[in-house]
Amino acid sequence: MTGVDDNGKRFSLALPPAEPGAAANNSLIIPLGVSNLALDGSGKNHHVTIHGSPSWVDGKFGRGFDFDDHQTSQYLDVFYTSLDGLSDFTIVFWACGGEYLISGSDGRNHNYMLMRGPTASGWHFYVWRRGGEYGAHIYEDLVQADFLIYSNPGDPVDLAPGGLIIAQEQDRVGGGFDPGQSFSGKLDEIYIYSEALSDEEMEMLFNGIIVTKSLTLFLPLDEGSSSPFSFTSGASYPITVTAYSPDGDVYTKK
Repeated sequence: MTGVDDNGKRFSLALPPAEPGAAANNSLIIPLGVSNLALDGSGKNHHVTIHGSPSWVDGKFGRGFDFDDHQTSQYLDVFYTSLDGLSDFTIVFWACGGEYLISGSDGRNHNYMLMRGPTASGWHFYVWRRGGEYGAHIYEDLVQADFLIYSNPGDPVDLAPGGLIIAQEQDRVGGGFDPGQSFSGKLDEIYIYSEALSDEEMEMLFNGIIVTKSLTLFLPLDEGSSSPFSFTSGASYPITVTAYSPDGDVYTKK
């Protein structure tokens, strides 16, 4: 689905398949009052709030974000239900840089879930996989690298609302950041899955092939596409898909 926002900027959104002309059975809800969103491409509406305007740069695939060093304003506030309640999960992303990448708080322990990455040059592929026969491990470029796990969450994962942050380390839910612990570098292609992916599926993602099964969050971070969907005026609105035309671009705004 493509369209134009209130400021005349075009956007493109991925929708579930439907027969041409059939009534739609889903809605994409843009929260009111939110000015910068990275839209979730999984179809689960787990949209991510962008704080502090990280810079657009060339990503691993397309475009990505570049976060400044020693600051507390730039981070991604991830909708906690994309991971909350899961026993098995897989988190995938490309990164070029170091310090705290993933921070999860359960409301009492603000280091409940924490991943710290090394300072590394060039793009690297990271996977945090937990479940079943695989146990709980982190991989760098498909090689097991458990020194990157700082704290593994409980089973099932129990996150506080507002308690899942990318690119900062929390000392309270959604805040209390330390500039000496902020992620500095580039991020691209962020995925969260509700199961432990196989080695073969991890390799597919490494090679740029999207795995869609059990996907609960997908952020391609491509400027001008479905992510982010940004309203410079700060005036956001729900978009409700009412019907599909043959090219899938019929929608209404409320």
